[in-house]
Amino acid sequence: MQAADLSRDTKGEWIQIQSDNVSMAGYDASTQRMTLMFDNGKSYWYQPVDQSVWTDFYNAQPHPWSEVGYTALVKSGIPYGRIN
Repeated sequence: MQAADLSRDTKGEWIQIQSDNVSMAGYDASTQRMTLMFDNGKSYWYQPVDQSVWTDFYNAQPHPWSEVGYTALVKSGIPYGRIN
């Protein structure tokens, strides 16, 4: 059995992220929905997010938010909402 490539799709499941402000993240390629949990406990969804953004975010560890997330999600105006 081949291991899942988490840099492409987590099937919406949370995975631990090495970051100074994001503790967990997930991506569902079928819906293009990316979810982030910040160290302060707040969680957000972003949608639609191209798979390349998720892959770049995943590969930018240990600085995924500052190197990819903030610019690709917030500054580009991707729709989002708070989960909790």
